[in-house]
Amino acid sequence: MVEIIERNSPDAFFCPHCNTKIKPDDENEEEYEDPMNYCEHVLYSLTSEGVDYLSDSAESELLAKGFEIEKDGGFIEINDPQDDDFNFQDIIEIIDSKKLKNYRFSYNSSWGLEVNIGIYKE
Repeated sequence: MVEIIERNSPDAFFCPHCNTKIKPDDENEEEYEDPMNYCEHVLYSLTSEGVDYLSDSAESELLAKGFEIEKDGGFIEINDPQDDDFNFQDIIEIIDSKKLKNYRFSYNSSWGLEVNIGIYKE
């Protein structure tokens, strides 16, 4: 079972290991080309809209389990050819839960997205 840590609209999200600012606060969002900034501890980033980021190790694990991954521009699409009902947010339970914690929070931007970020346990 994946450990899910709920956060309620943080001003910013910092990696618990290296203190990298992964989620910028809304006021300074213009500083970043991509509104999310990922360190080496991040396995994935999912919003309610889709997959924003997959680390090389998460991508390798999903490919080894038979998933198909397509990257088009900044979008990442994950499909399970064995399951027509597969939802990309299911990867939270599919990636090896012994090595990650999932941080879930609401992103208080103009989009109002829910964000899930998988971080390596240490």
